[in-house]
Amino acid sequence: MRAINAYHQENVRPREDPALRLIVHQFAFLCGVFEIDNKLDVYRKLNDRCRVKDAAIKAARAGAEESTPNAV
Repeated sequence: MRAINAYHQENVRPREDPALRLIVHQFAFLCGVFEIDNKLDVYRKLNDRCRVKDAAIKAARAGAEESTPNAV
Protein backbone atom coordinates (compact mmCIF):
# COMPACT_ATOMS: atom_id res chain seq x y z
CA MET A 1 0.00 0.00 0.00
CA ARG A 2 2.86 2.37 0.74
CA ALA A 3 4.26 1.81 -2.74
CA ILE A 4 0.89 2.53 -4.35
CA ASN A 5 0.42 5.69 -2.28
CA ALA A 6 3.93 6.85 -3.20
CA TYR A 7 3.15 6.40 -6.89
CA HIS A 8 0.02 8.52 -6.53
CA GLN A 9 1.95 11.27 -4.76
CA GLU A 10 4.62 11.25 -7.46
CA ASN A 11 2.04 11.20 -10.28
CA VAL A 12 3.50 7.97 -11.65
CA ARG A 13 1.18 5.90 -13.82
CA PRO A 14 1.04 2.50 -12.03
CA ARG A 15 0.56 0.55 -15.25
CA GLU A 16 3.85 1.90 -16.52
CA ASP A 17 5.93 1.15 -13.43
CA PRO A 18 7.69 -2.23 -13.59
CA ALA A 19 8.07 -2.60 -9.81
CA LEU A 20 4.38 -2.08 -9.12
CA ARG A 21 3.42 -4.40 -11.96
CA LEU A 22 5.71 -7.06 -10.51
CA ILE A 23 4.07 -6.68 -7.08
CA VAL A 24 0.61 -7.07 -8.61
CA HIS A 25 1.67 -10.13 -10.60
CA GLN A 26 3.11 -11.72 -7.47
CA PHE A 27 -0.14 -11.16 -5.54
CA ALA A 28 -2.12 -12.57 -8.46
CA PHE A 29 0.10 -15.66 -8.51
CA LEU A 30 -0.18 -16.18 -4.74
CA CYS A 31 -3.97 -15.87 -4.89
CA GLY A 32 -4.34 -18.10 -7.94
CA VAL A 33 -5.97 -15.32 -9.94
CA PHE A 34 -4.83 -16.93 -13.19
CA GLU A 35 -7.81 -19.27 -12.95
CA ILE A 36 -10.10 -16.27 -13.48
CA ASP A 37 -8.63 -15.93 -16.95
CA ASN A 38 -9.25 -19.60 -17.72
CA LYS A 39 -12.77 -19.94 -16.30
CA LEU A 40 -15.23 -17.07 -16.55
CA ASP A 41 -17.53 -18.59 -13.92
CA VAL A 42 -14.76 -18.21 -11.31
CA TYR A 43 -14.90 -14.42 -11.67
CA ARG A 44 -18.70 -14.43 -11.34
CA LYS A 45 -18.57 -16.64 -8.23
CA LEU A 46 -15.91 -14.48 -6.56
CA ASN A 47 -17.88 -11.35 -7.38
CA ASP A 48 -21.08 -12.87 -5.95
CA ARG A 49 -19.30 -13.86 -2.74
CA CYS A 50 -17.91 -10.33 -2.36
CA ARG A 51 -21.38 -8.84 -2.81
CA VAL A 52 -22.88 -11.19 -0.19
CA LYS A 53 -20.09 -10.37 2.26
CA ASP A 54 -20.47 -6.64 1.60
CA ALA A 55 -24.24 -6.84 2.18
CA ALA A 56 -23.66 -8.71 5.46
CA ILE A 57 -21.17 -6.08 6.64
CA LYS A 58 -23.59 -3.26 5.78
CA ALA A 59 -26.46 -5.04 7.57
CA ALA A 60 -24.32 -5.57 10.66
CA ARG A 61 -23.32 -1.90 10.70
CA ALA A 62 -26.92 -0.80 10.28
CA GLY A 63 -27.99 -3.09 13.13
CA ALA A 64 -25.24 -1.73 15.37
CA GLU A 65 -26.30 1.84 14.64
CA GLU A 66 -29.94 1.06 15.44
CA SER A 67 -29.08 -0.60 18.76
CA THR A 68 -26.82 2.25 19.88
CA PRO A 69 -28.78 4.87 21.85
CA ASN A 70 -28.39 8.42 20.62
CA ALA A 71 -26.23 10.56 22.84
CA VAL A 72 -27.73 13.84 23.89
